[in-house]
Amino acid sequence: MTDYRGSGYRLDEFIPERDMGGVLAHFDPDDVPGSNGASISTWAARWGGVTFNLTPAAKPTVLAAAITDAEGRPHKMVRCATSSYLRNVTSINDTAPSGGHPQPLSFVFVIRITASAATASNHLVFGASGANLQLAQQGQALYVNAGTAGNVQGPELTDGAVHVVVATMTTAGWRIYVDGYLVGSTSGTQQQGSGVLGNLFIGSGLGVALPAGVTFDYGDLIVSTSPITPARVAAVTAALAKKWGIATTGAQRNGVDFVDTVDSAGQPVRYWMPPGTGAAPLLIWSHPYTQTEQIAHGVNVYPWVHAAVQEGWMVAASRMHDANWGNDQAQTDIANLHTLINGIRPVSKTLLVGGSMGGLASMIAAARGTVPNIAGVAVSDAVLDLVWAYTGNSGGYTSAINAAYGISAVGGIPAANDPMQISASAFGGRRYRFYASSSDASVAKSANVDAFRTKIGSVAAEAGLVTHNTSGHLNAGAFPPADLVAFAKRCGL
Repeated sequence: MTDYRGSGYRLDEFIPERDMGGVLAHFDPDDVPGSNGASISTWAARWGGVTFNLTPAAKPTVLAAAITDAEGRPHKMVRCATSSYLRNVTSINDTAPSGGHPQPLSFVFVIRITASAATASNHLVFGASGANLQLAQQGQALYVNAGTAGNVQGPELTDGAVHVVVATMTTAGWRIYVDGYLVGSTSGTQQQGSGVLGNLFIGSGLGVALPAGVTFDYGDLIVSTSPITPARVAAVTAALAKKWGIATTGAQRNGVDFVDTVDSAGQPVRYWMPPGTGAAPLLIWSHPYTQTEQIAHGVNVYPWVHAAVQEGWMVAASRMHDANWGNDQAQTDIANLHTLINGIRPVSKTLLVGGSMGGLASMIAAARGTVPNIAGVAVSDAVLDLVWAYTGNSGGYTSAINAAYGISAVGGIPAANDPMQISASAFGGRRYRFYASSSDASVAKSANVDAFRTKIGSVAAEAGLVTHNTSGHLNAGAFPPADLVAFAKRCGL
């Protein structure tokens, strides 16, 4: 097809200045001149009249034919390494109020970060000195910063794959999507600070240089002064994913609103119901020690909830009598929760999901068949050896376990409530997914997830592990929504 107004676009392509609001600039790396490995001193925006025209002595370089799309068209990328970056400080502000563009601000960009990069500091990825996206040392995930660092919730991006990132900062909070999945958010507060867009960077900027061997490869870059709605997130992501060879992206079909109520025994519960009235799958969440069913924006498991609702799946969580440590009361609470949801809308299949202490309740429910039609179990940084929980972690959980079971010594732990003491055959035939960190100082991966996977390896239909080595207990990487959705679909949801 012919170009769109001579811009270089095909008529059937995504055109940011037409298809998004408030676009200040769109940079396409296919416009960068030079052969593979050539140094770059400038990069002019395809639209917006903005040019990256300031660089340090160490220049970014061209990656020719870095990606070939489904139609066989090659696309360039721009590589930043160590202290190389591109910067604009003038034309991005030609139409700005005095001081720069205030929030709302939105950033859309395609990026590939070196696999297994071990960054020792936080690094600017895209944006302005006063409002940007950064890669966190703790978790190797993205966070927003407009004067104050937003909390990190998303999965690690140091996987060597190409990703589409969409991020919005507003006075009411921030959201980050990776490949169409919401991976972090807060609501109701400008947690990230009120910084403005007064310049524009890619690469390390004026901050800490990237470690040797770590690179940021950039595809399309878009900056806007409008928030991005969920529907537009889906459209933008789909368009860029097609260009950059990303096969699977998340959807933004449904609003994510919760209902707070109580079950038949008066235990507080929270549930999320997608549109529709027919039978639907249900994810039952069992919470970590010291947490409750009150999952909201900013809680690390929220991206899982959001992704499930987009797929048309129901999600429910119970308070489960707080610090239950997998006792029989927790199983009653799971059963009561299932009964409550099934009375509102028929449950077709159930996926049990749990975090830390909640891994006990989820895994015991799978062994006992506490609820019908259990399709699989996914647990993050899970306690799966109750004896270890009693004696390990410097005894930090001992008193809570004593209270949960009414015991005073490790010998009082019921074997039926300890997954490591339950017969492996009780777990046979189902699919299991584990998320764990080798740097988890609260729940030892080796004594829990690793030992349990060995136990059930010969009887489980699946017992895969996703390791988030850099992020500790229940931090970034512990709740990757895209992976959970893929696992749930393998379970038949």
